[in-house]
Amino acid sequence: MFDTAKACEILSKPQKSLAYLLEVYCEVTTDKTMQRGDWRLRPLTPEMIEYARTDAHYLLYIANCLASELHAKACVIAQIWSACNFMQKKSNVLLELPVQHLFSHEICKLMG
Repeated sequence: MFDTAKACEILSKPQKSLAYLLEVYCEVTTDKTMQRGDWRLRPLTPEMIEYARTDAHYLLYIANCLASELHAKACVIAQIWSACNFMQKKSNVLLELPVQHLFSHEICKLMG
């Protein structure tokens, strides 16, 4: 299960709608008049079937695109987290040193 709306939220997309995602990732413009149709009716009209088919046809591709973007964002966040942890470790080293060593040449190289 993949929630495209939640992915859009995490990725700070300007919109979460499937119509938006279809335009951005697939360059497909859909007629959303069927969105508000009564889907309880059976048999479905040919227009409803085409509408559902079109939406479903592109969903896996869109989900893969969004998942790739989420993965890339996670990698960037992991790199930032790693850099923060690295700097925190350097800061902890500084906190353990006597004050007279804080301005030594070795400390400048360590922080450098």
